[in-house]
Amino acid sequence: MIGKWMRCSVRVAAIAVVLVVSAACSADDETGGEQGQQSLDPVLLDYMYPTNGDAAEAARLQFDVGVAQASGEGIAECLADKGYPGSYSAVVDDVRFWAEAMNTLPPLARIAEEGMGSGPPRAPQEFMAAKAECQGRDTSKATAWSTKRWKLHFTSVKKTRATIGAVEATPVWEEARACLIEAGAPAEPGPDSGPSQGYYQWAASADALFNGGREDAGPSPDVQAYVRCVRPFYDEVERRLDKPRRDFVEKHREQLLELQAEYAAFG
Repeated sequence: MIGKWMRCSVRVAAIAVVLVVSAACSADDETGGEQGQQSLDPVLLDYMYPTNGDAAEAARLQFDVGVAQASGEGIAECLADKGYPGSYSAVVDDVRFWAEAMNTLPPLARIAEEGMGSGPPRAPQEFMAAKAECQGRDTSKATAWSTKRWKLHFTSVKKTRATIGAVEATPVWEEARACLIEAGAPAEPGPDSGPSQGYYQWAASADALFNGGREDAGPSPDVQAYVRCVRPFYDEVERRLDKPRRDFVEKHREQLLELQAEYAAFG
């Protein structure tokens, strides 16, 4: 299982390299292109304020797994004390799963190539409770960094959700929705989430049903239709997030540089 996720990590990281090189050529002012000014890591920016789902997923794989590995010794000892010796690999595997599952913006390029998949088997509830307790008690620099980072990152989460909602009220979303319905999606995918998230869940369910839980089956026809239909919608979301991200970087540059230096010390 870990080997599968490592292969996925390499593929996603490769996507990130292409995205980072492309962005670096046109965004020197965002990362610190002024002479004498310390540069910000573009991948850190995709982690803190993502505008593209594939870049966000690659960044989460890099930083979230890095934090999990850096804090591993203390959490592994805690898990062993609770009756789970040698279980830290399951924690890192779980981090990889959530790095891919928890994006506000879907990684369309990766989904188009691989499908959505089901992720690794979920650990027993008792183990997850023990893991959460051990992480809550962990005093490592990596865990402290993660807590500090989240407080700043939440700014971008709120803005991204608001931007998605705003674009859902435009003709761009109506065209995407019409395309999805024509491809076989329901007119109302579910009442428990926003429209675009509801169709993401529809596509994930359809993919799992079509592929019978096989991780290497590739994207189902429904997923292929989903990617084709929603790509213009998420292109518009990405366009609208560009200026807020630049404003975020300008306002919080010193905090971002501090996080960058702290991560380099343990990552």
